[in-house]
Amino acid sequence: DDNTLFLSDVEHSPNSGRVHGNVGAIYLNSALADSNAVSKRLSFDMAYGEYSRAFEIDNRDYGSASALGQVLYHKGDFNASVMWSQRSIEVRRQLLKEQGLPLIDDWNTLQNTGDAFVRLDKFDSARFYYSASSTVFPRPEIYEKIGDANLRARDTIAAIASYGDAV
Repeated sequence: DDNTLFLSDVEHSPNSGRVHGNVGAIYLNSALADSNAVSKRLSFDMAYGEYSRAFEIDNRDYGSASALGQVLYHKGDFNASVMWSQRSIEVRRQLLKEQGLPLIDDWNTLQNTGDAFVRLDKFDSARFYYSASSTVFPRPEIYEKIGDANLRARDTIAAIASYGDAV
């Protein structure tokens, strides 16, 4: 299966960023599905190591940077989560610009950044990233998050409007 193949590949291709990223995804998915706190933490640690190695090999791998932001969010390091998510956004934009492609951000990375800012009680920043995410991929869940951030920032009128958008 894919897991066996990727775990074997990392031994045979230790300098492949793509392989380390694939192994990181195995560990991240395992952690997200795990209900045991100890093995969950271990899987997040393993995912962090693999994604870190992937980004070390290829510092233009915005997918690994985004995944590091997600892993660190789940590990409770929200400042580092924001840093890696912002780095992912920056690297992705640079690559798209170099390729002459439209500058369309990854909605999920934007949302993860907003989630981390909420945990840091930085609601203006959270609203900024949530709004950017809603521009790329509008959906009810993101408008609910915008509404929650508005409410926590004590902007009731904006919160009601965002909840209305969600409906």
